[in-house]
Amino acid sequence: MGAVRYPRIHFQLNLPANWNGKALQYGGGGFNGVLITGLAPLRDAPHGAPTPLAQGYATFGTDSGHQANAYPPTEVAAWALNEEARTNFAYASYKKVKDVAHALAAEFYANKPAKSYFFGGSEGGREGLTMAQRFPADYDGIVSVVPVINSDWRTASSAISSRARPGSIRRPCAARRVATPATPACPIPRSRL
Repeated sequence: MGAVRYPRIHFQLNLPANWNGKALQYGGGGFNGVLITGLAPLRDAPHGAPTPLAQGYATFGTDSGHQANAYPPTEVAAWALNEEARTNFAYASYKKVKDVAHALAAEFYANKPAKSYFFGGSEGGREGLTMAQRFPADYDGIVSVVPVINSDWRTASSAISSRARPGSIRRPCAARRVATPATPACPIPRSRL
């Protein structure tokens, strides 16, 4: 049996000389898989506004634990066949990178960040809401712009995972056997189901 290959989480941490004692984590976009450097202006920032790094924030971002260019364009979600990659995409990579970035900043500056923020839009907005739900004590503020809260990626991910396990996709008649007994017990009127 071959060794299990765990996906690497790439990240970039930017440590300014004029540090303001604060850290800002950038969220990703789409299926991620591309390194978010933390160097860009924030989404919807006024034209010409200084970047957070120029304002003295230690900034960082991640690829969420998979590299999109490692797969053919026709298989953009093939990384989801790996359970750890799915968990990293869902939430774990952002927490792992935040913890490492704060530790590195503390070592570099001899002080841990006094304040920690997360900023993301679209997929990054979902990530921000996830961080607020799972790790609220880790952040002093989270900006979640137009978060993508959609189960399509989960559905696609589940379908891909099911394909990897023959026989795991339920036949429609099996799904009806499970749903039918539960429906009468549901307190919501059938007309609203």
